[in-house]
Amino acid sequence: MGGGTVQSYAVGQAGTLYDPIDMVPLATIVVTAPTFATSDADEDSPQFGYFATFSVTVTDIAPASSQDTVDPSDADYYVQTPDGKKYGSGFQSNVLQGNSVAASDAHELGTDSSGGSIELNPGQSTTGTVVIDVPSQHGQLYYEPDTQPYGVWSF
Repeated sequence: MGGGTVQSYAVGQAGTLYDPIDMVPLATIVVTAPTFATSDADEDSPQFGYFATFSVTVTDIAPASSQDTVDPSDADYYVQTPDGKKYGSGFQSNVLQGNSVAASDAHELGTDSSGGSIELNPGQSTTGTVVIDVPSQHGQLYYEPDTQPYGVWSF
């Protein structure tokens, strides 16, 4: 992922993120097929129809000598539906949040058991959930940590 081209992956397939400056492999990201629910453990309901829950594993694969770190976050992801609309809980432009933030769970990607942020060093890995309020059980999950998407998984 990188170089201005959005790489497409199947759910379950590892996507590779490259350091945009050094162009060395930085991380792999594996996304599972989502599960869908019409309410969460706190009885929150989705505004758009479903809570899609993805399990995401991020592994820092940078060379140890680079000391490149990765800061995974569920806010780096959004779903784009076939009609072109975007749904998520992040800062990306034109993203409809609905009740995505309310549906976050205790296993949120990038958050440790005490609610703090996780930073991965080379060789470290973490798995967490990305929960997004969506209107459809079909679409594409995008990884966009800054101003451009780096990878997309179709479901």
